[in-house]
Amino acid sequence: MLHVDYLKQSHRRLYSIISITLLRFQVQNTMDRTHGRFFIYWAVISVNVLSFSAGVAYSWSSPSLPKLSSHDPQVNPLFRPTTIFENSWIAAILSLGCIFGSLSSGMVSTSFGRKKTLIMFSLPMILCYVLIALAETVNVLYVARFLLGLGTGCIYSVLPSYVGEISEDSNRGFLGNFMGVSLSLGSAFSYVVGPFVSVRMFSIFQLVSLCIVFFTFVPFVPESPYYFVSINDHQNAQESLKKLRGRTGPTVQKELIYIKEYVEETRSNNVPLRDVLNAKSSRRGLAVIVGLMVCQQLCGICAVLSYMQSIFESTGTNIPPEIAPIPVTTIQTVSMFISTFLVERLGRKPLLLISSSGVCLALASLGTYYFLEDNDFDTSSIFWLPLLSLVSFSIFFNIGMASIPWTLSGELFPSNVKAIAASISSCVCFVGSFSITMGFPYMTLLLGMAGSFWFFAVCAGFTFVFIIVMVPETRGKSFSEIEMMLNSANKI
Repeated sequence: MLHVDYLKQSHRRLYSIISITLLRFQVQNTMDRTHGRFFIYWAVISVNVLSFSAGVAYSWSSPSLPKLSSHDPQVNPLFRPTTIFENSWIAAILSLGCIFGSLSSGMVSTSFGRKKTLIMFSLPMILCYVLIALAETVNVLYVARFLLGLGTGCIYSVLPSYVGEISEDSNRGFLGNFMGVSLSLGSAFSYVVGPFVSVRMFSIFQLVSLCIVFFTFVPFVPESPYYFVSINDHQNAQESLKKLRGRTGPTVQKELIYIKEYVEETRSNNVPLRDVLNAKSSRRGLAVIVGLMVCQQLCGICAVLSYMQSIFESTGTNIPPEIAPIPVTTIQTVSMFISTFLVERLGRKPLLLISSSGVCLALASLGTYYFLEDNDFDTSSIFWLPLLSLVSFSIFFNIGMASIPWTLSGELFPSNVKAIAASISSCVCFVGSFSITMGFPYMTLLLGMAGSFWFFAVCAGFTFVFIIVMVPETRGKSFSEIEMMLNSANKI
């Protein structure tokens, strides 16, 4: 009897998902693909100013730690140079703050909405740079970087869901990749500007960029229509859709009906954590995203971002360490722009495979250079190899591993569990980030530079296998189709 009831429930659920998918096709086919596109781009670009600040947050330590370690009072705003232990904490405590920021922001976004949550968590970021500009002790830097982590954790956790919910199926991957572009631009800003200005002046620049959000995003861009429907505010959901799509009439009404159907369908499922794990689609989606986040961090990205200038100093090449990161981050940004256009043409999975294989080769070559250097081989003829390796690493990492996991985190979960699932996956990412950033200086003491980068290369090779086996292709699919795919018994 229970088995029969279960089959009936499964059939009803499958019928509901298929009906929603067909309605979505009808909506998508009736939409004018060109009209009203300007505003959605404005919305996504303006909210990703926060992603720009998050990119600066992770790369801030690369140009700043050498200054804080300096004995020159004209360079170091503190009264003494920082130690290796203190530098590790200054770099890593950001990720510790990100853990708390991602967990708390997920719950807040469910109650208050995605937009309000992003605005609220931008305030600790502003306070952070005020504290850094005034800091005279290491403890103040610890507090400032932790506050910065709270806001950064929210950005990684909430922003992909927000962009996914305000986008259309046809452009969701393209718009989702704007986050990666903005992160890369933030990193580029740190490497290009950071070495040549004081720590205090660099903080003032960041205050200006964060304030831009309050003039471009806050007054003009609406809340997610999915959130409005989830709190039964259908009038504001309709107004939000009108503004985001740049149109009125039957098209908006049809999309609103789809959103109502979808939210109602997902709302009928329970949302506690145990039910997230019990639902097959959510469980499989969580396995994919958590796996990608672990792999992303084990590829060593945070070690490279946080210590790039120090890495170049340790190579002993003739390239000035404050100059060498500039071409790396410039090419990194260009590659991220390219991936934005490729993600809807090639798909998520092919780009991830290309990305992980290229990262593996780049890290292996960098480890080989350090091995030759450590064993007293003459490396003068290949002085360019560290720069080429890091440029290659940046290109391949940014065309896939940098942004696609975050894009997928906004696609693989129904709206009723999206906040919880995004918080879990973000938390896993930041635990890995904290561990790698904090442990990298000690890892190099234990394994050497060669062993450390070879370890990252092996992890990138494992990532390639994980993507083949586990990661689904979501290009052009609606949320309902993705859920149905994850619920299927077939290999994803």
